[in-house]
Amino acid sequence: MSDDVPRWLTVWILGISLTTGLLSSATACFSLNDGERRLKPRSQLRLRWIFGLLQDHETLIAVLHAGGLAGLGMAAYAAFELGMLLVPSPWNALVGAVATLTTSLVGAVALPRLLGGYFPLQTLNIFAPLTFVAYGALFVPARWMRPWLKRLYLPFVLEDKPRSAANPQEKMLKALIGLEEIPVKAVMRSRVEINAIAFDASAEELISAFDRTGNSRLVVYDKTLDDVKGVAYAKDCIPMLENPNAYDWKSLIRPPFFVPEYVKLNKLLQEFRARKLHFAIVVDEFGGTAGIVTLEDVLEEIFGEINDEYDKSVGGYSKLSKDEFVFPGRTSLMDVCRFADLPDDVFDDVKGDSETLAGLILELNGGFPRKGQTLTMDGFVFTVETITPTAVTRIKMKVLRS
Repeated sequence: MSDDVPRWLTVWILGISLTTGLLSSATACFSLNDGERRLKPRSQLRLRWIFGLLQDHETLIAVLHAGGLAGLGMAAYAAFELGMLLVPSPWNALVGAVATLTTSLVGAVALPRLLGGYFPLQTLNIFAPLTFVAYGALFVPARWMRPWLKRLYLPFVLEDKPRSAANPQEKMLKALIGLEEIPVKAVMRSRVEINAIAFDASAEELISAFDRTGNSRLVVYDKTLDDVKGVAYAKDCIPMLENPNAYDWKSLIRPPFFVPEYVKLNKLLQEFRARKLHFAIVVDEFGGTAGIVTLEDVLEEIFGEINDEYDKSVGGYSKLSKDEFVFPGRTSLMDVCRFADLPDDVFDDVKGDSETLAGLILELNGGFPRKGQTLTMDGFVFTVETITPTAVTRIKMKVLRS
């Protein structure tokens, strides 16, 4: 009997490791927030592979749960045998049953929810090798078992949208924790969206720029946007309104705060708080201006879209009917899915390397579209409403819901 204990203990360790690793990865797949999903082009190699497997998320989840259930069966049976071996009769059967139940609750429920629910990226990265082995070994049987798992065991998991079942407080807490994984580049406004004024502009031109853009801050540059001199604040220019020429507006320019594009949002939030600032210039690895980021951009990653009484529409988006929407071309595909209540991965098979709706249109058309051109894909009709010589600026999307 003494020889059986190490053998069953080894089986238990293998089983509990298998079930915890695979079920934690399955939970993590559905716990990724929007910002974490936007990281996939720049993630570590193992995570990029995982995101690749997520293109067919039903098969991946079926593989993870099939492997997890197999591991759970090993661990539970081994726990029962250990209870029978280590505890004298007549209590051995009871202890074995308790050990089996405890193993099931810890390995299949508690640990996966803790690891996959609160640390999804780290969990996927740590257990990636186990996921790859399970996917290779169980791909064929998992695809065969998928309808049965879907109908009998996982209907609420396989059909659920990522994070859709979470309550608002849980979403907010996870988004706050997720700031340490999201770089500034994922939320910044790009260089082409910067409202700026030249350093040699007149005071009248400055006031006109504030009036035209409606912004409270303007980037001040000399010759090109890569040579930023500072930031002009509208409130500093109020005394100039009656007699602009009586003031030297350049003396009102405030020093710029530069931040690299790959600084994480939690660090940026700390810098904003310490410096008492709401606005930063984002620079790339070559020192050029990549875009701007504001405190509002960071807070929207936590609380969602923030609008005030002066916002005409949510993020520039319009809802014409239940299934018809209008978006600026620069709108990220993640925001399109969020606003139109679509699955996060609905465009993954056709978007290629594009991250915005305009990029998706270019990908579908294979080139620059005409104004008024209509493009279709499975379940969607896109109409190009406005363009410029260099960009698709406004797109109407109709969802053909089955």
